[in-house]
Parts: sequence; structure tokens; C-alpha cells
Amino acid sequence: MFTKVAALAVANDEDEKRRRGGGGGGGRPVPTVVAKTTRGPSHAQAIAARAGIAAGAQPAMFKVISTAGTKGAAGALLEYLGTRPDEDGKKHDIEVFTSSGLSVETPEQRRALLEEWQEDFREAFQNTNFIEVDVELSGDPGQDDLHDALNAAFGSKPFVYARAGSTVKVYAYTEMKAAALAEALQKLDHENGRSGVLQRADDGITTRLKDAGVAGRAEIKAAVSTERGGQYFLQKFIRANAGVIKSDGEELPAGQRADKAAQALYASWKSDFKTVEPRNVYHVVFSARAGTD
Repeated sequence: MFTKVAALAVANDEDEKRRRGGGGGGGRPVPTVVAKTTRGPSHAQAIAARAGIAAGAQPAMFKVISTAGTKGAAGALLEYLGTRPDEDGKKHDIEVFTSSGLSVETPEQRRALLEEWQEDFREAFQNTNFIEVDVELSGDPGQDDLHDALNAAFGSKPFVYARAGSTVKVYAYTEMKAAALAEALQKLDHENGRSGVLQRADDGITTRLKDAGVAGRAEIKAAVSTERGGQYFLQKFIRANAGVIKSDGEELPAGQRADKAAQALYASWKSDFKTVEPRNVYHVVFSARAGTD
């Protein structure tokens, strides 16, 4: 949305063009605000820009000030943008513009705009990110030490694990972005090794294990970011590994069907799932020093 300040800057530019090009009743009609904002800089603007750069002016910057996820928060933000207090502190409506060039200057118009925007709002959702990790132990920690270290490494989030010799396999709920990890795994080049987001995630788990007293090397083998995928891979993990232990220290019943065990376990994890408020609206400020084109 653009305030009258932007419109005034465009109008001043048009005045400059008319002064240089002459007037008369037969001239072409002045374009709309949206059309005017897409036109190139005038000669005067170009000179001012060069002078500004020479004086130390910096390029224009966009900065995200805040975000809003709910209708109420978005409405409050629209109210803030569409009003200004006078000297006595009393708020008055000011004209703002939509990306389509439509004028919005009354509370009723702001409410109507919010109703239109709300059709595209996302609802709050649960974080359903899961990872499967292999840990190659350097030593031979006891069961209690390993269990405590795993809880420290995974931030006391729910998980299950199974140990076979020096290898520990873990399936865990995480607040890391599983979609980004899954993409990195798909692009993994075995010749060049692991890097970027994947390497940082591996190193983070490895470091936390070491800080908790267990030396080893952690590698993320799989990541999934959907509820359905999370349940499927949990069931697959339980079926593929013997002696699966939960993060609370209890071992899963040996004779229980994998699908039933996964269903019950996933349901018990849900209370730990983080609810995420979507960023449906952004409050962005555009700024530049005087003289910047």
C-alpha cells in the first residue's frame, strides 16, 4: 500500500515534465497513480540522484517491521497505516492505495479490504517436522548416559531410538525446517559430501551430544514435514528396528503391531507439537536518503 506521500512525489515529477514540455488544453491526459509510478525517472530526478550518490546517499531499502497472522492483528495494522494523529493526538483518516491503485481512506473501506484479503489467509497450523538420524558412537556409553545425551541433543522433544552396537538410529520431532533438509538430501552429491543447511544440522546434533558427554557423529538420513509423512515414517522406523525406546525411557512392547504402536505414539506426541501463526500480512517500510533515485 502506498500513502499520499508517494502520490505527491509522482505529482511533483509530472509538474516538472509539464514545465519542460509546455502546456495547453490539448495535452494528453495525466496517467493514473499506478501508471505514473511505473514511469522512468525525469532528467531532474537523474541529476538529483547522481548528486545524492556523490554526497553519500544510499540505495533505497525495504525493511520488514512486523507481521500479522490473524484477522484482528491485520485489521489493527491497517488501522495504523490508514490513520495519523493530529497535534492533539486525535486520529484522522488518511488516504492509502492498494497494489491495484485503488484508494482506501475510510474505516469502512479498510474493513472491506480486510475481508477481501482474509480469503487468502492461512489458518494457524501445527509444526509437523520430523527427522531420522544415524549416530555413529565413538565410544561405548552406558544406556542411561546415551538416553540423557539424546534428550539433550534433541531438546527434550519426543523421539524414539534403537541401538545396534555403535550405531544409534533416531526418529525425532524437531523444530528444524524439515522441508529444507529434505530438499538438501535430494540434492546430496556423495562426491562433494554434505554441506549447507544439512551440514549445519548434523553439526548441531553432534555438538549437543558431545556437550552432554557422548562422542559420536550424527547424520540426518531423512526429513519429512507433513503429518501423514510423519506418521508413515514413524511406523516404518518401528517396523525396521528392534528394541525401540521412547524418549521417556520406556521400550515399546515387542509384540505390538507397528501401525498400532505408531498411531498411539504419534497421538501422545501431539501435545508437544508447536502451533505456528502464519505470516499473512507484512508491514514493510520503504526508505531512502534524500537524492536517492
